[in-house]
Amino acid sequence: GAGEGAAGQGRQAKVARVTSIAQAVIDAWAVKPGLKVFHGMQDPAAPKFVREYDNQQRSEGAQGDVEGFFWQGDIWINAAALKTDADVVRVAYHEGLGHAGLRGHFGPELDRVLDSMARNYNQEALQRKAVQYGEAKTDANGKFLSYKSERSPLLAAEELLAELSQTRPTSLWVRKAVAAIKAW
Repeated sequence: GAGEGAAGQGRQAKVARVTSIAQAVIDAWAVKPGLKVFHGMQDPAAPKFVREYDNQQRSEGAQGDVEGFFWQGDIWINAAALKTDADVVRVAYHEGLGHAGLRGHFGPELDRVLDSMARNYNQEALQRKAVQYGEAKTDANGKFLSYKSERSPLLAAEELLAELSQTRPTSLWVRKAVAAIKAW
């Protein structure tokens, strides 16, 4: 009906705006990842495996909307999950400098840094991040019980390191990661 047409136009306009803002951020970088923008986790423009993974994670207690992710050299941004232009900039930096930068610059050395971080960083923060991303077993109240797999603490550590590289680039863990790169 007419409502769907207007909603479709609204989604297209939002995707176009998010694409424009995120591309302006990326264009300022020396190494430019690709950019893909979609509207909601049911949008066929989002990779099928990501939609399926999101559904699985939600069924297991993951909370919140996927704002973006980095995959195969591209930053993927979910326009439906972002409310402001500042959110778009934040997600572009998080995925581009956080994850793409971590993987692109650390290479195989990243896992060593993440392992150290998983063992030595604030355990409550790691556990909260694991719960948020569906990487933890929880009780009926959503309280952390244990990690789901051996990789779960590393995934939580990578999310935290990506956030730190964005919000506190001079933090001890970001400096450790940079030192590991230089040593590598």
